[in-house]
Amino acid sequence: MTTADLRPLSTGELLDRTFSLYRQHFWLFIGIMAIPQVIILAAQLVQEAMRSLIPMLSSSPGIASPSFFTSLLVGIALTFFLGVIVFWAMYAMAQAATVFAVSEIYLGRQITVRDAYRRVRGKLMRVIDVLFSTGLRVAIGLVLLIIPGVRALLRYSVAIPAAMLEDLKAKPAMARSAALTEGRRREALLVYILFLVLSWAAAFVFTMPFELAQTVLVGRGENAAWLPTATLVGAFVGGVLIGPLATIAFSLFYYDCRIRKEALDLQMMMAALDQPGSAAAPGASSVAS
Repeated sequence: MTTADLRPLSTGELLDRTFSLYRQHFWLFIGIMAIPQVIILAAQLVQEAMRSLIPMLSSSPGIASPSFFTSLLVGIALTFFLGVIVFWAMYAMAQAATVFAVSEIYLGRQITVRDAYRRVRGKLMRVIDVLFSTGLRVAIGLVLLIIPGVRALLRYSVAIPAAMLEDLKAKPAMARSAALTEGRRREALLVYILFLVLSWAAAFVFTMPFELAQTVLVGRGENAAWLPTATLVGAFVGGVLIGPLATIAFSLFYYDCRIRKEALDLQMMMAALDQPGSAAAPGASSVAS
């Protein structure tokens, strides 16, 4: 896609464009997702290595003192806590970088992995705030008979694109998402369901075989020490391959909502006419309402 093709899309066209964008710019999106996933994988492997020391040291009481065991358990707990923080920070960074990449490609411009991450500078805490705020509302809603949580998930489905592309803080971005998705939440639900199924399929292909093998080997009393590591590597591969898709889809959905509700396509055409000789479409941040 070399020029901006801004027009209303049906749900089928939205999904088709999502997979087309992903396929045409495969290495860009893989590169964006691989960077945080590598860091997350490294943290998980360290934690797994520390956990594997416990049974080995327990079978040899003379090797480690009780204080060493205590220190090891504290280290595992701290590693887990830090791992959670690292996961959310890296996930937020990848989400934001993917949004910027989709926006540039969709508007007919070139972008690299470095450029996408460079755009995230100074906005990481904002996207973390959006993720935390929306996640909290979804979690509370799920506890309250599930339906309120699903509604919250759909209301805020384009909060991250709104925050990044319109330079909004968490609450305004969530309000913006609620306004943009009004009347379009059935389509958002279909997109979520599709990518939930894809995530399950990725888990089935890349992690379940190792988990089943571990269960079988442990049941036979055989050593399966390498399988937890293989499971983590499988999850890494699945995460890198499937991770960008939902973000691509909802970035496109954000634009589609704006085109339908605000005639964004006409606004950008007029902007291009007013600036002959410039790019076909102005920057994403400059088209915010």
